[in-house]
Amino acid sequence: MWTFVSRFFMQIILIIDFYPIMKLSFRFMPIAMNRIPLIIYMLLIHLAANAQITGGNEVFKFLNIPQSARIAAMGGIQQTFAGNDLAYMFQNPSSLNNGTHNLFHVSNSFYPTGSSFLTAAYGRNFNKLGYTGFGLQYINYGKVNEKLADGTDKGNAFAQDLVGVVSMARPLTEKSNYGISLKYVQSTYNSISASGIMADAGFSYVDTANEFYAGVALKNFGTLITRYTPGHDEKLPVDLQAGIAKRLTHTPFLFSLTLHHLLNWDIRYNDPALNNTNTFVTDTSSVKEKKYFADKLFRHAILGTELYLGKVVRANISYNHLRRMELAFNERRGLSGFSFGLQLALQRWGFSYSYSLFNTSASNNSLSMYINIGEFFTKTN
Repeated sequence: MWTFVSRFFMQIILIIDFYPIMKLSFRFMPIAMNRIPLIIYMLLIHLAANAQITGGNEVFKFLNIPQSARIAAMGGIQQTFAGNDLAYMFQNPSSLNNGTHNLFHVSNSFYPTGSSFLTAAYGRNFNKLGYTGFGLQYINYGKVNEKLADGTDKGNAFAQDLVGVVSMARPLTEKSNYGISLKYVQSTYNSISASGIMADAGFSYVDTANEFYAGVALKNFGTLITRYTPGHDEKLPVDLQAGIAKRLTHTPFLFSLTLHHLLNWDIRYNDPALNNTNTFVTDTSSVKEKKYFADKLFRHAILGTELYLGKVVRANISYNHLRRMELAFNERRGLSGFSFGLQLALQRWGFSYSYSLFNTSASNNSLSMYINIGEFFTKTN
């Protein structure tokens, strides 16, 4: 553990050398903002042209693990937000606002085989920089017994991932923000490791009067510093996500639609077991190839609902079609792909819980808590 942490901070020292350049870039940010749409447009064209089928071709996939119980309850990805939820800075940096000032967030997700995913974040607003958030993500995969091919026991192996995040957002208009996150990733799996620097860029629109919310983010673009296997082409999990949400007038229901993997159209897994072609039929002219259009379309979508039970209690339910199709058992799908959650949102602190079903034998529980540090200590003194 300590070797892992020390290696992380040694590489952080190298990053600090770039601080004067970053400080200078903040001074010229208003000028650079005029060129950002063109830069993002060119970047999207490049990413779309080099897009790959997602399964097994990318590293650092743990960046896609939900960072709070509320996000997990809404399907694991959420680009729209209602309220001051600091954890959303990991989803879209533009979600930072006046309400996230002095908030502290901590979350833990419990996965099968003893794995856990800890997230911590703190929000602070600065006059010159804007709305700022600092985050840390730590994944521990539990104890794994390492053996050689001949069965020789080498003891316990360790696997850990660590992510440091700095996010910043600024208002673009009265109802919209833009933001960017810088991330340093350090991943160690026993004797192999990798590290990288990545960024997220996002835009969000919040209309509290009509209770309409929208957001879009380009996530995890950057470069690798070191690779798991030197010389191999290891791709980052770059993703373009977007979403909208609307609370129906005079009802307690807020409905959301989140779209993900927008840089790749076909993200279906080509399962040979589903190939029913008869190898003894030589004339295949009459055989129609299935297009699976509806399946391909809905694999990009997450449908979610937030139910307001009074002023401080909320309930969530969502459906992630990609998760259901990839993780459910064909013989018994059950409620695979569905997630449920419950939140208690008070002024000084809040608590949330989620339960996500991967298949009939695997599920995930998440617990999150936030504290309004400024409000909490002001009230108690």
